[in-house]
Amino acid sequence: MPYLVQKGNTIHVPAELLGGEKSSTITVEWSQRLSGRQQDYYVCNYTVKSGGESDGVIYVQTDKLDDLKAKKIDGGDYTFRIDESFQYGQNQEQTKRFLVFHNMNNWPYQHRFVEPTITALGAKGKKFVEPLDLKGLLGIDPAGDAVQGVDMVARCFVGDYLHSY
Repeated sequence: MPYLVQKGNTIHVPAELLGGEKSSTITVEWSQRLSGRQQDYYVCNYTVKSGGESDGVIYVQTDKLDDLKAKKIDGGDYTFRIDESFQYGQNQEQTKRFLVFHNMNNWPYQHRFVEPTITALGAKGKKFVEPLDLKGLLGIDPAGDAVQGVDMVARCFVGDYLHSY
């Protein structure tokens, strides 16, 4: 069974991808308490540094980046310990997991993160969703037809809220 990032693990996020000049953002849209909401998130890959071998995708609410940086455990490096301030999404088979650092009063469904990664970032988004193994999980190529990709992602993640550690 693949290793899934757990509470207590440390992860590394490349600094240039997290608010730096090579960073990418997506807008997540959802409905909550009968009103439409949206929020911008940085999206980048992470690598588990302790507790197991794994990599994945992390979404960081853009106006919460300073809060995340305050949690650094290494001087100039972006290494963080996973604690209850992170949430996660995972596929139904529980073989792939992504992380979210945001205001936990926001309740978007899991697929609200993965869908815009595919559609908004196009070919660039492929490098972010590769750790989610959409081709292996869903039988689609994320670099291929984005409409088909979004539909297949929705089938895998639809209706599930983020999980808390």
